[in-house]
Amino acid sequence: MTFSFAQDVNKDDNKATPIVSSKTTRKLQFLDMTKFDSDMRVSIASNVDEVEVDFYDKVSPNKTPERLQKWLTAVENNGGSINIEPPPNEMVPKSPFALISLLGTLWTQITKITDYLDNKNEYAVKNRNATITLERNPQGEVVITKVVFSKI
Repeated sequence: MTFSFAQDVNKDDNKATPIVSSKTTRKLQFLDMTKFDSDMRVSIASNVDEVEVDFYDKVSPNKTPERLQKWLTAVENNGGSINIEPPPNEMVPKSPFALISLLGTLWTQITKITDYLDNKNEYAVKNRNATITLERNPQGEVVITKVVFSKI
């Protein structure tokens, strides 16, 4: 039996329906498995405007899974930008570099992973930007809520 952790979302009613095959998707649930990579490639190849990656377990930006780091590095290597959306109602630094310094480990990890990139990921995210959305969990820690890969 083949399982896909992707979801097909109907924009009219915002209802998500789980799917069982690797059909074209707009919304994915991140699981640190090779199946995620194939679902991600299929989703981006479907030429939708955005592919949203949500998390079952929200992770700290400093502990971003290597599999996701590869996709973010591929965006950057193809001329896309990685934007960070801070938690709601929090002060946003005037300089983007101040925010980047708060998440320095994430950026360091992304650039270090360049040597390990999957060429299929590189090609798949051409002409895409990535937006990392952050929030504070009940313990007050900053965590990644979702990552959206959008057309440039």
